[in-house]
Amino acid sequence: MMKIGWLLLCSSGLLQAQSWRWDNPRPQGETLYGLHGTAGIVAATGANSAAVAQLGSSSWRNFDLDFGVTFADVWANHETEVFAVAGDFQNGGTIFFYDGANWTQMTENEFRYFSSVWGTSASNVFAVGHSPAIGGFTIRRFDGADWNPMTAPINPNGLYGVSGWGPDDAIAVGGDGILIYDGDGDNNGMPDEIWEDDTPGFLTSPYFLWDVWASGGAEAVAVGWDNLGQGMILQRASGVWTQAEIPDSPKLRAVWGADPNFIFAVGDNGVIFFYDGNWSQYDSGTHLDLFGIWGRSASEIYAVGEEGSLLRFDGEFWRSVFPRPGARENLGDVWALDDQAFVSAQGSTSGLFRFDGQTWISNRRATTTGPLWAADSEHVFSVANSGKAQMFNGQAWLEMNTQTTVNLTDVWGQSETSVFAVGNFGGSTGTLLFYDGNASLDWQVLDDDFASSINAIWGVSPNNMILSAGGVKKLFQWDGANITEITPAGMVYYANIWGPSDGHYFVAGSGPIMRYLGGWTTMNSPNILYRHIWGTSGSNVYAVGDDGSLYHYNGNMSDTWSAIDTGVSGGLNAGASFSNGDVVLVGQAGTIIRSQGVPAKRFGMTNWMPQSIPSESTPFLFGSHARSWSDMDAVGQSALLMHSNGYQWINELVTFDTDITFRWIEGFDDGSKIIVGGKGSEGSSTYGRAFRFDGSVWEQMNIIVPSPMLLGAHATGPNDVVAVGWLGNIRHYDGNLSLDWSQITTDTTKKLYAVVSDGAGGLAVGENGTVVTFNLVSGTASTIAGADVLSSVTQINSEYFVGGRTSGDLDGIIYRGGPGNWTAMTFDTSRSTISLFRSIWGDTAGNLWAVEGQVSDSSGGGDIYHYDGNASNMWVKQPSPTTKSLRSIQNVGTDPDHLIVVGGDGLVLKKDQVLEYFDALATWPQTSVLDLILNLP
Repeated sequence: MMKIGWLLLCSSGLLQAQSWRWDNPRPQGETLYGLHGTAGIVAATGANSAAVAQLGSSSWRNFDLDFGVTFADVWANHETEVFAVAGDFQNGGTIFFYDGANWTQMTENEFRYFSSVWGTSASNVFAVGHSPAIGGFTIRRFDGADWNPMTAPINPNGLYGVSGWGPDDAIAVGGDGILIYDGDGDNNGMPDEIWEDDTPGFLTSPYFLWDVWASGGAEAVAVGWDNLGQGMILQRASGVWTQAEIPDSPKLRAVWGADPNFIFAVGDNGVIFFYDGNWSQYDSGTHLDLFGIWGRSASEIYAVGEEGSLLRFDGEFWRSVFPRPGARENLGDVWALDDQAFVSAQGSTSGLFRFDGQTWISNRRATTTGPLWAADSEHVFSVANSGKAQMFNGQAWLEMNTQTTVNLTDVWGQSETSVFAVGNFGGSTGTLLFYDGNASLDWQVLDDDFASSINAIWGVSPNNMILSAGGVKKLFQWDGANITEITPAGMVYYANIWGPSDGHYFVAGSGPIMRYLGGWTTMNSPNILYRHIWGTSGSNVYAVGDDGSLYHYNGNMSDTWSAIDTGVSGGLNAGASFSNGDVVLVGQAGTIIRSQGVPAKRFGMTNWMPQSIPSESTPFLFGSHARSWSDMDAVGQSALLMHSNGYQWINELVTFDTDITFRWIEGFDDGSKIIVGGKGSEGSSTYGRAFRFDGSVWEQMNIIVPSPMLLGAHATGPNDVVAVGWLGNIRHYDGNLSLDWSQITTDTTKKLYAVVSDGAGGLAVGENGTVVTFNLVSGTASTIAGADVLSSVTQINSEYFVGGRTSGDLDGIIYRGGPGNWTAMTFDTSRSTISLFRSIWGDTAGNLWAVEGQVSDSSGGGDIYHYDGNASNMWVKQPSPTTKSLRSIQNVGTDPDHLIVVGGDGLVLKKDQVLEYFDALATWPQTSVLDLILNLP
């Protein structure tokens, strides 16, 4: 991406912010411990001063706090009266207050940590705590002015949860103890500030009670873990505690109820228990530890936990709410103003995005997805291919008339009435356009016959502009009428350009950065590919590297650029600076990272929030879908969804539950996608899973519970998907907004591996030679004689091709025909060398492909066969670059000559008209950029 910018000057010098934050996707990232709300706010707090809130019915908001503490709990009396308690080794216990606009630290400070907070009004709040270092507990009560200490007759090993029934009726739980405060005036002869012991005698020390929820009539529920580390639930009724019987469970961390017969308890490893008179376990959809829970009603409940996870219960299902997974846009350019930013996006959901100072606003109907330049917030310009240009007028993006159809590659201006754009047809001539601010939004063609293809532009005035020619790797100066070459010796790349003033500019591309200041100088900078360069002054210049790093030049005499570690290994495309010195970076998979503008010291390091990037492991891949070589998906073990934009593979978050294996994925013309799979291993799980992407967010779909693991699927469109799995199960999704799957009843309990359907019914195949013919209501099973595992099927016209292995010799086999009339096909090699045909794809009876893999998910296999429709029914073995187990073969887009194969150890293979046979597309997790550039169709 080549970008030239004329950015606002900033007097702050080198921006070296104390911290950076994500703007999109919004993985707040820090563990959330506390959760509480009112009618007007839901607030969650956690590690490293993390705080998020939902105000009214609006979206969730991140608070950018830097108190240097860990918030353990939060309690809200009103949206303008929120208390959060914290603790750390350096500061001890501290309490913070939110007034609806700002967070401030209250004067209270305690040697011990505060663990929990609860109250009945802003002038009646209880806070309890513990200390891992000095032991003991603390209780403080806020009267509207002071936090007053309280005592108890026993010394529990810390207090971790507090709740209550009224202003003078509270309960606190902790290590080896439960305390009650009744405030009855004499407290059984004790002063009012003293709590009473309410510990049941049947518990074995040491145990920890981590949270408590109080309901009417002095009833309560406390959760934690026993002396063996198993999750424990205690219930209090009529002043008597009893221990609930629950299955073996991880530690329980929080409890909340809508009423005494509607209670949830959450804990480690995503465990959720529900009480409606009896305790039962709920599926949370995550294995992340959950630390807090609170709800407005029985149909609006939230739970928070590790990695900033926030779940919502809608009365039936738990779903991930924040952060929102599924960002897809490849963000190519960014322009920043005083408090606004504009971003262009490319990909399956391309568009233009605007940051208004608080939220990101999407314009997905934009026709321009290329470079940006802005004079102010009411004059923002964007250009793209085919002569397209748009202007944002402060309210909407307006189409402009460029008088050309060339590909526009960059835009720059001096004011809203003096804007220039450059472009080319991809050949050897370049074009220069001019816009004078006219109301008709018409551009003028100044020159369309430059001797070189122009890709980038920067300048100081209409009569002094620098143009970059990518094809010939040259720089030119335009004086308003004539063009003069000014290419520096040694510049061998297509240059990005930026400068602070006339006669002072920087160029960056593939190689060291060069500077012009009365003459050309090669600067001390890494010899890498730079995607973008910009700055605010000659001593505050930034460059984004292809390796994902941010490089900075501070004006030093040695011309040395210093690296700022972004924590990513690639995927950043462009950057810009706000007028206050903040920096915003954009890149692939919707990445937007923004600094929080604290100008700092020279030569420091900037801390960046970690990005979710592809794992270095090599997970087994089971399915793929590709609309083109630049829009491919692969799914596999550990809830893995990888998306390729043609240059690299990026890990996309569908669910936090990594115990799910994705088996199949399909994408549709409306931008939606569906994934099916299941929890656990194939041989042990009984939990099927399905997820749907609506173009912006992944949601878990509703499958009849309990649902066996889903092993395969087929779709004719987004409103007709059939999935198959264990115990003869066949499920159908008809596109309903409730995301509900219906069940197609069958007369078999055999495991079904693969299915093909036509909208009215179809054929599913599975173990022991099972074949099920079905409509959308029911199915009938039969068998193929001599067949064992049948793991693949495709349909050509009215005939089926089924792949698997035989029951006698366990060798690979492919059958053709239909129920009651199957023919075993032949091969040009010995079948004894074929273990199992895992996938078959074809567009006609004269062009079918099949790939071989193991029965289990182990390595071994790798054979690829082709059938050309010959009369002898013979499949011919093709050259294959791998011996990995192959699991899926599909075409790319609609071209039958473009194929993608996925399998063991993260293997991805491709075949197109350039490559006669299959070739490795990626060495996981990075794609070979050179391979893609040379071989993309």
